[in-house]
Formats: sequence, C-alpha cells, structure tokens
Amino acid sequence: MAARESPKLLAGVRIPPGLHFKLIMETTGDLFPEYTPEAEIVEPHPLYLKILHPVRRTKPGRVLFTSWPMGKESRAVVEPVFSYTVYIEPNQLAGNHFHKKKAEILVLLGKGEIHLEDPETKEADVVTVENDPRTKDVIELIAIREGVAHTVKNTSEEETLQLLVLANTSEMGPDDFEYKVI
Repeated sequence: MAARESPKLLAGVRIPPGLHFKLIMETTGDLFPEYTPEAEIVEPHPLYLKILHPVRRTKPGRVLFTSWPMGKESRAVVEPVFSYTVYIEPNQLAGNHFHKKKAEILVLLGKGEIHLEDPETKEADVVTVENDPRTKDVIELIAIREGVAHTVKNTSEEETLQLLVLANTSEMGPDDFEYKVI
C-alpha cells in the first residue's frame, strides 16, 4: 500500500486526505449505540494527541472497548488501516525509532511510559499510561504523527505490557528509522 502525504495543520498535527471511518460492530452484531464520536475526549499536545475512550461493561463478566478513533480530531491525526500487537517484557523497551510515512495510535494495556521526541526540534515528552479496562472506565490512546520518535517502556516489575498499534499503513520495517529516545 502506498503511503499518502498528509498536509500540516495546527502545530504539527497532520490530516490525511479522504477522511472516512468504518462502523465497528460487537461480536453480537449490534452497533455501539451509546458510543458516539462525541463520547471521545481528545487532549492535544505538541508531540501527540491523547484520546480517551470509554469502556463498556456490556454483559456480566464482559468488558469491551474500541481502540479505533471515532472522533473527527483523532482521525485527523491517524486514519488506521492496519493493526498489530507487541508484547513487552517487564522493564524492557520497544521502539527507539521514528517513521517518515507512518502515523500510529498506541494503546498500552498495562503500565508503561511512552517517550517521545521531535528529532528536528529536540522537543521531548513522556506520557505515563496505566490502562486496565477491567478496572477503569476510560482507556487512553496516544496518537503520534509521522516524524515523532518514540519508545515504549514497560514500567512493571512483573507483568508483560501489551501494546496494540494502529497505523495508517501496513508497511513494516522500511519506514523505521533508528533514533535513541531513551
């Protein structure tokens, strides 16, 4: 799949052309009736966009959350077309790179930190995340635009961190450029 150019908007936030979104359905077949784009809370930051998604307790013993962006603001940063999962062992890192074409949404399930840096300006930030949909009502998603270097650190001493990555392209590897964030 060919990467698309994204025009710049507002402090480095990029908007992909042709915004659109697919409806997501539960395994039972019903749409998320109370989950609307308005339910998504977005907090813009210079290097990333924090997206807060509500967790649904749909039936006894079942917790459900969608990791796909539904709101206009979050889809403006990343329009996902591909996803994959990374498991990070306790006290280990994943990343230390940036992408020229790929924008990503990072969903950490567990305790971790996302270290971010703009390689050109050297502006840096650290986002601490502790997501557990079993015990929280909201899950934090972090959207990262192209060109922002990032590393995810598992801060747990015992638990493996699950990292779900949603990307605007299915390219793996050729668009990874090493950059030591931490």
